[in-house]
Amino acid sequence: EEIKNQLPERSPKYLRGSVYSRYPFNLKNEFSVDVGIDQGLKGGEAVLFGKILIGQVDKVFENTALVRTVFDERWKEAVRIGGGGTDALLEGGNTPKATLIVKDAKISEGDIVYNASPEFPYALPIAEVKEIRISEDQIFKEAVLEFGYDLSQIRAVLILENYAPPSKE
Repeated sequence: EEIKNQLPERSPKYLRGSVYSRYPFNLKNEFSVDVGIDQGLKGGEAVLFGKILIGQVDKVFENTALVRTVFDERWKEAVRIGGGGTDALLEGGNTPKATLIVKDAKISEGDIVYNASPEFPYALPIAEVKEIRISEDQIFKEAVLEFGYDLSQIRAVLILENYAPPSKE
C-alpha cells in the first residue's frame, strides 16, 4: 500500500486473451492465447491474471501468441520485496524463488514480491514470500514464493497493450 500510494495513477489498456488448453500436459512454463498480430500484439507485453504478473508474450503469430511464464527456468527479473523495497532477483522454474537478497534484509513471510525490471510497469505484484532461508553459498538470503493462483486453472488473461519497454539499443 505504501508503494501504491507513491505511484502515479496509470490508465493501462488491456487486451483479453483466452488460454488454449494444455491438457494432458499442463506445462507451467508456457501457454498459448487466442490473440496475436492481427489483434495488435508485437511481443514482449506483460501478461496478467487479475493484477498479478504471470508472464510475457514471447512469440506472436497471426491470431495466437505464446506466453512464457514465471515458471520458465529462463525467467530472470529484477524484483523488490515488501514495503521496504528489498532488491532481489526472481529466478523462474518449477518452483520460482527470489534470490540474491542481502543477508541483513528485513523481509518477512507474507511480503509481496513485485516487479522492479524496466521490461514491465513498475510494482506489478508477482508472488508472496512463503519461506525465507539462507542460500547454499551462505552469502545471501533467498525466498521460496507462493503464488495466488493455479496456472492450470487459468482460462483468460489480460495483456498490457500500451507499455513499451525501454529500447535495448
